[in-house]
Amino acid sequence: LKRVWRFVKFPWLLMASPLPGRVCLTVSTPSGQSCTIAALASGRVDQLHGAIERALKIPRVVQRLICEGREIYSRDCLAELRLDDESIITVVNSWPQKPEAIVEKLKLAESTTATHALAAAVAQCLEHEDASVKLAALSQLSWMGRVAAPHAAAIAKMLQNEERGIRSAAAEALSWLEEAGAAYAADILAFTCLPLGRYVGHFSIMSKAKKAIAAFFQSEFPSTRLTAMKSIIRLLEDKDKPATPPEELQRNRFCLPLICEAFFDPCADIRKTAASFLVGYIPIFPAEAGSQPGPAVFRDELIIQFLFFGEHINLKAELAEDVGIVEACRDIARKLDASWPKWAGWQEGMDDPDSSVEAATCEVSLSMVQFLRRRFCEWQHLHAQDGRPAPAVRLREGAVFDLLHPMVEDGLCSRKWQVRQAAVESLISLEPFGVHALVAVMLAKNKEKEKQVLETMARFFAKYGCDFENNQQLFYYFDINDCWNSDESDGDHVEYLEEEEEWQLRDKNGGYSKSHLSRSARHNKKHGVDSSRDPGTDARQKRWQRLTKPEETQNFAESKRKSTRDKERDRRLKSAMLGQELLKFAMDHA
Repeated sequence: LKRVWRFVKFPWLLMASPLPGRVCLTVSTPSGQSCTIAALASGRVDQLHGAIERALKIPRVVQRLICEGREIYSRDCLAELRLDDESIITVVNSWPQKPEAIVEKLKLAESTTATHALAAAVAQCLEHEDASVKLAALSQLSWMGRVAAPHAAAIAKMLQNEERGIRSAAAEALSWLEEAGAAYAADILAFTCLPLGRYVGHFSIMSKAKKAIAAFFQSEFPSTRLTAMKSIIRLLEDKDKPATPPEELQRNRFCLPLICEAFFDPCADIRKTAASFLVGYIPIFPAEAGSQPGPAVFRDELIIQFLFFGEHINLKAELAEDVGIVEACRDIARKLDASWPKWAGWQEGMDDPDSSVEAATCEVSLSMVQFLRRRFCEWQHLHAQDGRPAPAVRLREGAVFDLLHPMVEDGLCSRKWQVRQAAVESLISLEPFGVHALVAVMLAKNKEKEKQVLETMARFFAKYGCDFENNQQLFYYFDINDCWNSDESDGDHVEYLEEEEEWQLRDKNGGYSKSHLSRSARHNKKHGVDSSRDPGTDARQKRWQRLTKPEETQNFAESKRKSTRDKERDRRLKSAMLGQELLKFAMDHA
């Protein structure tokens, strides 16, 4: 006990006086730092890595150990190397030379705790010329989360790489960096979300890139959502580097729904930024100028978003009557009516005006229908002034498809009965083009339940009749809920979901590994596809619990008590067994 107490009172004596079966090794760096480590003489070299990382702050994945002029590896045994107390090991902070060895080292990083030193070491691999090393490094940085945030700029450079797999992995890695990665949302959109047919495998890369950007907008941190939206808005408003028409169409189709959804965000700053952008994105042109209608003037995706404005948003109770959202909706409605001053303010004449957000969003959709109808009336007026053929003869003019198609097909599918009614009333007034929408109105009537809309449809059929066979039909009513009704469609839908899950597999070292699924796949496997929890929220909570969990200290008193209890039980059991044997022996020889 005195010898043990001497080591407890003076622990540094353990370094100078090795315990039986142990060897004291001196580890030094080229810069002059050194430490002494006590290791099992019968163990392997890998037992040294943890002690070196704690003492010299060198991550174990970049530790190269050199002893007596030759490199020693983790799998080597200390006994075979014939190391003694006078041996000196030099540790070098560098990666191996072969790409295969670097990839193996990066795999080991998954089992270690993410630190800033480890993230800096892994970020160095992004400059390696081998593609498999870059993919493995991006994969590890994505798992590190916020610890890898200082290296967001280096990850963003990988978005410009020629390899499409590297661009996809870089987009996914940035999605885990929260605000630091959200600052590069525009770069993800510019370098990965390219038009169809640009290169082979475009759909898979675009899918991952869009999910990465959507993760920013669905983050639980308002700063991340605001940073991502500002980055996307700067890209859409950038006039110094204008995008080609296919690229602009692709960006609008993806970004405008996210911005319209952010219009109803709980954060006030995000709502103001989204509202300011949407109001400024609406073009202004005077009706008297004779400008030609079409998507070049008003973007198709923005028309669709305004027709379905606020329909797929679940507002919280405190935002149901938010004054800021209501005023922003009315600003959009006024901007849509700004081209026709004599019709501006038509909403003021509505009976019993409602101040709720739901009524304000309905006002935006109604203004969009009125905008399309007036724009088409202007087109008819221009044809009459120029002496062109009658509009009924030129059915395939661009204005019919650019203006009437969204008003009829999307307006009839709206959840707001006021919008459906306004679409039918517009067809009644746009003679003779209403006769070309008989089939669409017939199909919509079969599912209509609102009395006001049915009465308007009755006036429509009273004017145009029901003879659709002798009139060319240009519009069709399409309900998204009827997509997967048949057995064949169900099979196609299941196959599509399976392919989507395959695309979500995380790209590790140049190939797909089923043991490392994407964030959404892991979340769906645990909570189900229909879970209300967001995958990003679940992952961040787990990461936060892991990082904030206090270190467990070994309770020696509890271990000693259990050991004493077990020894006492064994002693009593042996005594009882010996007593039974002695009693049996005495009875046999009595």
